[in-house]
Amino acid sequence: MQHEKVGSEYQKFTTKTGPFPDVLIDAWEKIWKMDSLDFGGRRKYIADFEIYDERAVDPESAAVDIYIGIDA
Repeated sequence: MQHEKVGSEYQKFTTKTGPFPDVLIDAWEKIWKMDSLDFGGRRKYIADFEIYDERAVDPESAAVDIYIGIDA
């Protein structure tokens, strides 16, 4: 799973490509185990969201972006 800091308020995580919803569940399980050092800031627990774009069209080979709100 790749991730990058987006702006100063969200950390963006990109799931691996694979069957949906397995890739999403796997990503969230990893995110729930992370701490502030992993996020680059403390989680806000206010507005996390997922982006489903053209990479999520095929349920057998999907990828999703997850944005986690943080205090940077």
